[in-house]
Amino acid sequence: VEVTIGSLRYGWWEGLVFDGVRVVERRSLTPWFDSPRFTGRVGLIDLVLKRQVRFRLAGDVTVPLTGPLAITGTADVRTHALRVEFQTGDVELDRLSPVLAQRLPPELTRGTVRVTARLDRVPEAEPALTLHVIGQRLFWTRDTLSVETNAVADGRLTPASGSSVPWAGRITLTLDHGSIDGLPVLDAV
Repeated sequence: VEVTIGSLRYGWWEGLVFDGVRVVERRSLTPWFDSPRFTGRVGLIDLVLKRQVRFRLAGDVTVPLTGPLAITGTADVRTHALRVEFQTGDVELDRLSPVLAQRLPPELTRGTVRVTARLDRVPEAEPALTLHVIGQRLFWTRDTLSVETNAVADGRLTPASGSSVPWAGRITLTLDHGSIDGLPVLDAV
């Protein structure tokens, strides 16, 4: 990947300010991340006292999603444990970048989601990704069937060794306040 930062400065109240941040995959020139302004803070007191690095990055992004994104985390210098949490604002599915949109089922055509994801990495254990996704006005259509619903997905994933998918696990999906149109109906026999 290639990372470009238009400018970097430090402000007393803002912390580090990154203007014009862009991450592009070199071979295909596919943008992976784009933000007009991203701010960051690093907790240096925790580094000195606890041997931990705490950080927070936040800003509005235009790729891979459009809207606010916050990334917080802790890295333990002694144990090499890492916890990183990603939290989005409301994201319109029809405004995702191609990098994310191609990973969604094509039947999911519109709606709004809010995502919280946490990656935990502890030495001597597999990394774990915990997800909490809230979807509103999700619209799913296939052939003559269409479903519009609100949904909540919760799950925990770990790396899948020897599989065609990189992560595997269990996700619970709860649907709420929806409608279904186009269900095939059996005729009277």
